[in-house]
Amino acid sequence: DSPLAPRGNLWEVGVFGGLLFLSDRGDFRGSAERPIPDFTRPSPEFGLRVAYFPLAFLGLEVEGMGAAGRLEGGETDDGVAVWAARGHLILQVPTERITLFALGGAGRLGTHSDISGSDDDLAVHFGGGLKINVDPKVSLRLEVRDNITEAHPEADTPHHLEGLAGVSLVFGRPPEKP
Repeated sequence: DSPLAPRGNLWEVGVFGGLLFLSDRGDFRGSAERPIPDFTRPSPEFGLRVAYFPLAFLGLEVEGMGAAGRLEGGETDDGVAVWAARGHLILQVPTERITLFALGGAGRLGTHSDISGSDDDLAVHFGGGLKINVDPKVSLRLEVRDNITEAHPEADTPHHLEGLAGVSLVFGRPPEKP
């Protein structure tokens, strides 16, 4: 039994960063009189997460995220603050060094800007990636996700894509033997 392999009763606390590609199909506006936001480029994001794995292959994770984006607003671009609060189940293949995983869950995704006002919507998300177990107490994580929210009246389903990288402290593994 490797000290790096996932096991039951583990906790992970981590930080992450990445890029959020917000869709122009989302209905992120404070009221119907406000213009529909037009996101011009990917938004850099950062966040915190906490996970509990009662079983080696199954975990529950909650996280909060903040991002800074830009809206196209007539003659000049306008800044937009983006946030998310979400939770999800994680299914993983409990192997020693590299752990593949898939996740799915829900939460809220919101924006605030001078152009479109403040709004948040239910967001359902799913994705996958891999964790690299560096040592018994540290793992690196790479993943991609799709977030689906409410569409504005003239659009199809919006898909807000994310590419994330993070590092987590792992609690509950025995120390590696020399």
